[in-house]
Amino acid sequence: MAPHARFVWIMGADNLRDFHTWKSWQAIARLVPIVVVARPGANPKAGLSRFVNAFGARRLNEQDARTLARHKPPVWVYISAPFDPISSSEIRAQMMPNASPPI
Repeated sequence: MAPHARFVWIMGADNLRDFHTWKSWQAIARLVPIVVVARPGANPKAGLSRFVNAFGARRLNEQDARTLARHKPPVWVYISAPFDPISSSEIRAQMMPNASPPI
């Protein structure tokens, strides 16, 4: 294990809209700091997701993102980033061309 490691959950803003449908989503948010990375067509205000409604007051400013891992969850930050239209599945497929597709 890594007893002194500070883990951070990283997800795309496109997942933020539906994060409340994940099993134990509030427990996840209370377990680990979350980085939400900008994705095409999604932003933290889109649809006023249940996550933002529940944890909006715990959002850090983007300029404080480097300190995220030092904050006690629930805490999160939205990172604006240049958009890359390639999905994570496509990236994994490029990195591991002989791997079987997910079931």
